[in-house]
Amino acid sequence: MKYFSIICITVLTIASASEAGIIKSFGVKTGIGITNLSYKTTFIGELEFDNRIGVDLGGFLVFYETPVVSSLIELRYFQKGMTYEIEGKDQYNQDTGMVKYDNRLDYLSISLFGQYTLRRSTLSPYLYFGPRIDFLIGYDSDGWDILFEEFKSPEFGADIGAGTEIKVGTLPVMLAEFRYNFYLDYAYKTDQIEMRNRSFEILVGVKLGRRDH
Repeated sequence: MKYFSIICITVLTIASASEAGIIKSFGVKTGIGITNLSYKTTFIGELEFDNRIGVDLGGFLVFYETPVVSSLIELRYFQKGMTYEIEGKDQYNQDTGMVKYDNRLDYLSISLFGQYTLRRSTLSPYLYFGPRIDFLIGYDSDGWDILFEEFKSPEFGADIGAGTEIKVGTLPVMLAEFRYNFYLDYAYKTDQIEMRNRSFEILVGVKLGRRDH
């Protein structure tokens, strides 16, 4: 219910901002998140997992924009998690090959960025940085339910990224970018166990609205 309220408030805010002329441009981004979980315990040390590639999808609004500096807010669905493989056994304890376990965490992510753009005619590279807040809205786990159920939500962090705008004729402005995510605290922490999210993103997108830069 609380996540539905967040979405409703966001939609109402967007509608009000559009009506008031606050929004300068807007668009969508999609791509992949390459994620993992660090896992440290006092009894067996640190475990290493394999990266998980998940869905990254959302939209953004630019509410302040000059040819060089802009500010924007993003709302995205972002999958985190990790994978690992274990040797499978049959009922006679015979090896049956490697079995892969896929553990997914579903987040609603809100980010606020300041962006610096070097304007050019076709390719306009940019850098951006800003805080993010992630709300855990679900998970799909192979045996990690007890821990995932206790994961911190909301989770606070920050993003730093780089990308470029691509302008070709009268087509909408295309975007391509890379982003690294920092998390300020552990996703799960007790006296015996510490778990922290790790992730970065590769995104493409479309920007609509102003083209007068």
